[in-house]
Formats: sequence, C-alpha cells, structure tokens
Amino acid sequence: MTLRVDTEAIDAAATSLGSLAGALADHAGDAVTSASAASGAAGHPHVTTGATEFGEYWGAGLGALAVALGELATQFGDAGAAYEEQDRVLARGAQEMR
Repeated sequence: MTLRVDTEAIDAAATSLGSLAGALADHAGDAVTSASAASGAAGHPHVTTGATEFGEYWGAGLGALAVALGELATQFGDAGAAYEEQDRVLARGAQEMR
C-alpha cells in the first residue's frame, strides 16, 4: 500500500498563494501612491499627514501580508515536493517487497 497525497492540490494552492501575494504587493504600492497623491492635492497639513500615514500603514500591512503569503506558498511547494518523494520511496519499497 502506498501513501497517496494530492500533490496537484498542494501545487495549485502554492500557485494561488503566490498569485495572491503578488496582487497584495501591487495593492500595497497602489495604497502608498494614492495616499501620496491625496496628500499632495489636499494641501492642508492635517490632511497631508493623515493621508501619508494611511498610505504607509496600509502599504506596510499589505506588503507584510504579501511576504507572509509568499513564504507560505514556498512552504506549500516544498511540502508538495516532499510528499511526491515520499510517495516514490514508498512505492519502490512496496515493489521490492513483492
């Protein structure tokens, strides 16, 4: 008997997480850019400061989330590869026992 793990599902999850991480990184950059544009257009010091802080806060938060999801995607990919190797080893062992 061999252990069967759905490595295709793991690979798909890794790809999906990687795509999501990239999209979040793009949104982080957009948040900073939008806040900078808003602060420049507003002119009032409190509005300028608030918009800048908002952009930096959300940009940093989304950027950190993107990094974490990217790392998770890498771990999923590594786990998928490990499961594939384990499945090959178990299949070889089962054949040798016959």
